[in-house]
Amino acid sequence: MTTSNQGTVAGRVVAVIPETTKQGKDKLTVVIETSNESSRYPNPVPVVAFGASVAYIAGLQPGDEVQIACYIRGREWQGRYFVDIAPAAPAEVLSVEPRQANPAGDAYTDADIAVPPADDPGMPF
Repeated sequence: MTTSNQGTVAGRVVAVIPETTKQGKDKLTVVIETSNESSRYPNPVPVVAFGASVAYIAGLQPGDEVQIACYIRGREWQGRYFVDIAPAAPAEVLSVEPRQANPAGDAYTDADIAVPPADDPGMPF
């Protein structure tokens, strides 16, 4: 029997979550929604990069179709088991979703933000 802790995650990027750890290290989580004809439900798979491996998945945007070679790692903590999926090589972008250009760059104006009417009672719950 041969075992391996390497694999590939392929699908559409649904979320990109940048963070900084308490120790000041960069952390980037990219959630890939995998699809399978035999499954009725989407399967969101988080790929988490720390430090230097952040460069492997940096630049990915929601809507991109990607393929990422990964290391699959597991660990136990207080009787519970966890799985970590980390990128092993730069992501391969298969297709890019067209993006709308923002003429003002990344700056947003008041017109870009939806403001509820003054008589709005707030959230319905």
